[in-house]
Amino acid sequence: MGAAASTSAAASPGTRRPSCSASGCGERRGGSYRRCYEWNIELRETYFAIRDDIHHPRPPKLCNTDGDPLVPTTLRFDLRCPPGEAFERLKSLALDMGDGELLADAERDAAGQLRAVRFSWLERGNRQHESWENTVLGTIAIDGPRLTIEVNSARRSRRIRTQVEERLGEDAVFRAALTESIEEQLARTPSPEALPEVQEALRGFLARHWENWLDSKLPALRFETPRQAAKTPAGRERLEALFAEFACHARHATQPELAPDVAELRARLGM
Repeated sequence: MGAAASTSAAASPGTRRPSCSASGCGERRGGSYRRCYEWNIELRETYFAIRDDIHHPRPPKLCNTDGDPLVPTTLRFDLRCPPGEAFERLKSLALDMGDGELLADAERDAAGQLRAVRFSWLERGNRQHESWENTVLGTIAIDGPRLTIEVNSARRSRRIRTQVEERLGEDAVFRAALTESIEEQLARTPSPEALPEVQEALRGFLARHWENWLDSKLPALRFETPRQAAKTPAGRERLEALFAEFACHARHATQPELAPDVAELRARLGM
């Protein structure tokens, strides 16, 4: 009778069940609570980050192949030497390109002397692309008494100014360094000739940016690359969250042309 009463009490809905801490169950349960709490913090942070991005959409950060922020810059110098002499002292910035190739489209005066020429500033190799033999760092233009150099970052601007001052010395007088962001270039009304060039340059840059993105380690993916993340269920779930964020940016962006092609990224990742 006593045994039956004991069994009945253990089965009673209002009776507290014995602890199973001795078997380790309590520790596992506590660990689950801690993991849930940690995920709760991450979910809250993700929610508020996405909410802020929806209300304050930001375009993707654009960088050149050196990893420098993209800042189109034009440097202007006055020349105190003939254009031909300036060319001779600057042409090695085009590495091994010969005079015939560099001067193919040059302009000359009535006496046959060089008046204007335009060529690329080159560097061997590339930090991000091992297959590239050279990298175009900027464009150098000599036009009579003026020297104009176009680059796409502040660091390249400093580098080329140092090169010009070392090669030309007092024969090149620095006048200005003008900067204009990609967003400003797109917002202003360009000339009919400039617009296609800007758009083409931007398309090419963005294509390279998102190609590199596929192999970049991202904090949002627990420092995996998108290619690595796409191979696991957890990684694909994080990628889906990123793609949802990209879609929000695209819907609210003032310049949707800067948004990534999510369908293309999905296809590249096999999702």
